[in-house]
Amino acid sequence: MTESQIKAAVMAAWRNREFIKRQNDRSTDKQTLKYRGLDPVSGYTLIMWLDAETCQVTAAYPDEEDLR
Repeated sequence: MTESQIKAAVMAAWRNREFIKRQNDRSTDKQTLKYRGLDPVSGYTLIMWLDAETCQVTAAYPDEEDLR
């Protein structure tokens, strides 16, 4: 996938997301939120991590079940 295709897939998956869990880092007092969303174009379900302070997605990758 090209960089623009990856961005489009993450944006589409973000629109179709569901909240999975909240994670707290005690050493830095930062919260990250885990979401799962489906990109209807590629068919991939993406796992996305959001920095709760900056409201930016810090990581996104295909769900392991899609890679099997």
